[in-house]
Amino acid sequence: MLHDQQEMVNVLDRAAEFAKEFQTELGSGVGVTNLEAARAALVAEGREQVGADKAKLAGTRTKNDFREELYGRHMVPISRIARTRWDKIPVPKMEDFRVPERGASDVTLLEAARAMATVSAEYFEVLRPDLGNDFVDQLNASITALHDSILARDNHRFRRSRATTAIDLRVKEARRVLAVMTSVVERTFTDRPELVKEWRRRTRITRKPGVPRGTVRPTSTDSPPATATTEPTPSGTTVTVPASAPAQPAGGETQAA
Repeated sequence: MLHDQQEMVNVLDRAAEFAKEFQTELGSGVGVTNLEAARAALVAEGREQVGADKAKLAGTRTKNDFREELYGRHMVPISRIARTRWDKIPVPKMEDFRVPERGASDVTLLEAARAMATVSAEYFEVLRPDLGNDFVDQLNASITALHDSILARDNHRFRRSRATTAIDLRVKEARRVLAVMTSVVERTFTDRPELVKEWRRRTRITRKPGVPRGTVRPTSTDSPPATATTEPTPSGTTVTVPASAPAQPAGGETQAA
């Protein structure tokens, strides 16, 4: 759960405490119930998001492990052995034994692996003495494992995206509940402004420190550094006069433009 989302949970907690404290004046406990329900829904979606994040990271590691196994344990050895059988495997077929670059995409790697599995089955008897009786089965199993791990990883990504969307909706609902309660508090305590002020204090959302996302930092408007100059002296020699540094405000403060 992000900082702003957690802060909304904290605000709902403080708001519910206020509503409970002044439940007699505010009337029925519907306001407390709504606040607690909004909080519970937001927390539940936050946990779902965290779980999806962890599952996505684990799925990515698993996918990378299967990818490395397919590439290094199966495709590279098969390709090397096939190249030594150039006298029994036609050149056009040799293209299907080619291994893509290690950094190739998952789709490219799977396509090359499937082409290699097909041609390996075709020339099974040529390659079997060096690779064993089940090398094609092992290759196909490794292809399936990588394919399934990619699907699982993508499912975790979708789950995470769905949880993020749900959190945004829960935050909007929480804001609506707070807005309704604010109206109730202001209407109830028209003659007690200190309580209205306290309510606003408790429901104030503290933003995370730092520059907001999307803010464009202003570019420097400082003048370019001055260059040193030379002045002639009566004796005919030249004296270098360094450029003076711009004056700074006292105390190191920057004067507002």
